[in-house]
Amino acid sequence: MRRISAMIQPPRVDDVCEALLALDIADLTVTEAHGFGRQNGHTTLYPDTGRPIDLLPKAKIELMVASERLCEVVASITKAANTGKNGAGKIFVSTILRTINL
Repeated sequence: MRRISAMIQPPRVDDVCEALLALDIADLTVTEAHGFGRQNGHTTLYPDTGRPIDLLPKAKIELMVASERLCEVVASITKAANTGKNGAGKIFVSTILRTINL
């Protein structure tokens, strides 16, 4: 199993979710996030410290897939999330060693 974490621009969430549904991927989590990279950000105050930091709104999509489906799922996310501009996002892939159902 592989975990895919995609940090993308919030307006692209619907496109990515539709692309994943087309692959019969229906189990995923979407959370709001803030971050910065090479594209810089907007200055805001970091909570509880009052220090300024440049953050941009992002969306984080996480899902688990079978290892043999990894390439098609990553390709689908890449196509749906890519804006062609710096800061479109990043995709992280990691190995899942164990899953525990609750």
